[in-house]
Amino acid sequence: MNTLPNTYAGVQYLRGVAALMVVIFHVTAILPGTGPSWSRGQIGVDLFFVISGFVMWISGRHLSAAGFAKRRLLRIVPLYWAVTLVLYLVSTDGGRLSGPTDPPIDLFRSLFFIAYDSGNVPRVSPIVSPGWTLNLEMAFYAIFTLGLLVQPKRLLAIVTLCIAGIAVVGLFVPDTLPVARFYTDTIVLEFLAGVWLARLVTLGRMPGPAVSSVFLIAGTLTVLWPIAPPSGLRFVDWGLPAVLVVTGVVGLEPWLSRKKLWLPTLLGDASYSIYLTHITSIAVIAILPELVAPWPVAISVVFCVVIGLGAFWMFERPVNSLLRALFEAPPATAPRYS
Repeated sequence: MNTLPNTYAGVQYLRGVAALMVVIFHVTAILPGTGPSWSRGQIGVDLFFVISGFVMWISGRHLSAAGFAKRRLLRIVPLYWAVTLVLYLVSTDGGRLSGPTDPPIDLFRSLFFIAYDSGNVPRVSPIVSPGWTLNLEMAFYAIFTLGLLVQPKRLLAIVTLCIAGIAVVGLFVPDTLPVARFYTDTIVLEFLAGVWLARLVTLGRMPGPAVSSVFLIAGTLTVLWPIAPPSGLRFVDWGLPAVLVVTGVVGLEPWLSRKKLWLPTLLGDASYSIYLTHITSIAVIAILPELVAPWPVAISVVFCVVIGLGAFWMFERPVNSLLRALFEAPPATAPRYS
């Protein structure tokens, strides 16, 4: 049996990169005067999904269904609920505090990861708009938990058949059913790709440094390529480049982990906080435009990162540590991703 590392330094670095990509995309798309929108930054979400599938298999395949579900909920729920409640209670209207503007049913659906047609852009989004990704994450966790509950020895087959089947069904779902389209988008295949990548790692079948470097370079160039994706299928256009990047990073782990880089590690650790809080940070900047001149993109991104780091240090890390101490006792060799 192959000995796996307890942490993957490269994956942590990549989480930070993915969070920064999404922040830059939203800063350039939302704030006026920042120049053209960097739409390719959306691929940060695809990187997150591939990483999520990878981490779930590495850290979750030997857990019980209850243990896996509990660990995921303790990791995801506290910060997301806190940000959701703050945004619900302190909504803005033209830069003025106006109190709750969403109906209570939307708050309920947002808190419990139930996708609904919000009528906004993106159309199927909760009160915390980046939380749409968590709705898909929770659906993936449910499939993984079901597999652990029903037949742990067939977990890979169950996860593969469920997710692949969902993606196939999605090819026939009309646009008039936005929630159904949301749950069956080909983006779900990115979770599955991450799972299979982790499976190859556990079998010791990852490519060597030369091939991994080629994967990483090819994926990065594709991610940064300015031409619009051709097929219209998210997994084909953006998911496959994300898979190449994650595969290259994982394959280069022996070299990437030789010296721990504190800033990329910190950004990776705080990537969830940065991701969840950055839209709120951008909203603050939007009502105080004089703070961002004359370098709007750079200062705005730094501001979002600083707020995210504050949320990580002051809320996410201490609250998660407290809840873990109260509700679970992870084994000493458990990967820290969980």
